[in-house]
Amino acid sequence: EATKTTDSWSRGQAATKRTYTLHTTIPTELRAQDTPIVFPSDFHYSLNTVFATPQPTTDWSSQLDTTLEDSYVSLSPCADLLPITSSYGKRVTTIDFGKDRTATSTYWWPPGPTGITAGYTAPLVKFEHTVIEGFTAAPITLTGFYSQTYRPQHHNFSEDFYFDFLLEPGISAEVMDELRAIDVRALIQIYDQTYTVGFDGTVRKLGAVTE
Repeated sequence: EATKTTDSWSRGQAATKRTYTLHTTIPTELRAQDTPIVFPSDFHYSLNTVFATPQPTTDWSSQLDTTLEDSYVSLSPCADLLPITSSYGKRVTTIDFGKDRTATSTYWWPPGPTGITAGYTAPLVKFEHTVIEGFTAAPITLTGFYSQTYRPQHHNFSEDFYFDFLLEPGISAEVMDELRAIDVRALIQIYDQTYTVGFDGTVRKLGAVTE
């Protein structure tokens, strides 16, 4: 048995408005051996977002040519950022955005499971950094928590990346001016497809960067 609560709020106006609803499920019955104190880690959280303007998303073919009007995700606490040891796997992935433009990410996977398994999808432990070259006069190094996003596909057969320059702490005004001149706020890779995101939110396939 459980009880559910909802909390809602909005950001933006008119076409940019987004309405968020946080659903919290709180257990009301415990087993005899459980502690009688319920902690936030015992709750289940999910977040629903409704967009006034439909947002680009992927379909079964991983093409960013469909839209969604609302989204639903489950939330969980961030894993403790423990010191990286030799049991972790260091990964380096280079993404080709064409015209000598690349993004090279260095990041860490956790140790794999032991014993009998039916496969395993390794999540990201943390990014070390991402070096982006060819979009500006000098390479850009991202180290921020929010400016780098990773999502593994099933069994890591493919990996998705999202790099957002606006979310990188300390990025210089001069670099941002260079990015605005070519209208590139962010970079995306989904399967073998690459995209740029403009400062107005427009998503463009590889090769659509304004020179």
